[in-house]
Amino acid sequence: MMLSHSNYFFSINCKNVKKQQIGSFVMFKNKQSDGNSNAITGQIGANIRITGKIEAEDALGFGGEIEGDISAGELTVMQTAKINGQITANSAIISGTVIGDITADRLIILSSAKVKGSLYYTTIQIETGAQVEGQFHQKEASAFADITDIKEDE
Repeated sequence: MMLSHSNYFFSINCKNVKKQQIGSFVMFKNKQSDGNSNAITGQIGANIRITGKIEAEDALGFGGEIEGDISAGELTVMQTAKINGQITANSAIISGTVIGDITADRLIILSSAKVKGSLYYTTIQIETGAQVEGQFHQKEASAFADITDIKEDE
C-alpha cells in the first residue's frame, strides 16, 4: 500500500488505546476491559492519495483519493473524495466521486455526488442533483413480491 500526503487529519478518541503497526500505517484500536478491541472512528483528509485497500470496522470519513477498495461499518465519502474502486459498508453516505460498485444496507447519495457503477442496497435515498450512472439492485426481496398481478376482466 502506498500513501502520499501534503496535509492530513485523523480524528481519534485516544482513551485506553493500543497502537498497532500495519505496513506503513499506524492503526489504533480501543482496548476494552473484556480483552476485545474495536476500531475507533477515523477521518482521512482531502490531500491524501492511497493506492491499496482500506478496511475499517467502525465509522470512517474519507475525503482523499484512492485507487482501491474501501470497506467500513459506516462510510462517509466527502465531497473532496475521488474513489476508483468498490465500496462495501453497512451504511454509506456519498457526496464525492465514486467509480466502482457500492454495496451498502443503507445508501444515501447526496446532491454533490457523482457515481458510476452498480449499486447494491437494502434502502436507498438519492438527492436531486446527484449524478448516478449504473444499475440498481435491491438486496432484499421487494415489498411487492407478495402482490399478484391484477388481471382485467375480459
